[in-house]
Order: sequence, then structure tokens, then C-alpha cells
Amino acid sequence: MASKTIPFPNAGKKTQAQSLPRDQAIAERTRRAVVELQDAMDQAVLAGLVVKPSFRRIEQRFAGKGMRVDSFVCKIDTFRGLA
Repeated sequence: MASKTIPFPNAGKKTQAQSLPRDQAIAERTRRAVVELQDAMDQAVLAGLVVKPSFRRIEQRFAGKGMRVDSFVCKIDTFRGLA
């Protein structure tokens, strides 16, 4: 009598298709955060503030276990200019 179960190789590992929804959720969260940041900077500028954003790459910020992952840090100088 044949077995009714078929063993699948790598059954416990996530495939690319399984991680896609999670990737999409992370991308959407990032997009929403950028929109919020842009809106906040626009409001500050409209209120008469000077806004100077800058991004800096930090290499290997999340490095571990043989991985190399760069990250970005945003610095925003916000001040009111002298009249």
C-alpha cells in the first residue's frame, strides 16, 4: 500500500513566493513613512521654518552571521531663519 503523504524537500523553509506578501507589506510601510515625512517637511516649510534633510549610508549597520546590510539614516535640521 502506497503512502498517502509525499515528503517535500525544504518543507520548513520559506520560498520566495511565501515571503512576497511580507516584502510587499514592508515596502508599503516604507512608502507610507516617506509620504508622512514629506508631508511634515512641507508643513514646516509652509509655517516658515527652514528644513534641511540629509541622508547618510551606514555600512554594515545590521551585519551579522556573514551578512552585509547597509542602512540609511536621515538627519533633518529644522529651524526658523532670522528675519
